[in-house]
Amino acid sequence: MTPDVIESEDNGRNPALFVDTVQTLSDNGMILYEAFLTGTGSGPRFLDTMITARGKAALQSVDIDA
Repeated sequence: MTPDVIESEDNGRNPALFVDTVQTLSDNGMILYEAFLTGTGSGPRFLDTMITARGKAALQSVDIDA
């Protein structure tokens, strides 16, 4: 997962905010990831990221406008 995956009006392409967002999701048990890479030419990356059952339940409980 790269910053392009999580982009909003608030964070744009801010790598620090991207890392903070992913770490917060992980700390709250919403996602898991295998490894965190930084210092690469493409910016920070989280490898083998997956949503957990808790994350899926949270998404289902939120009404998302498509």
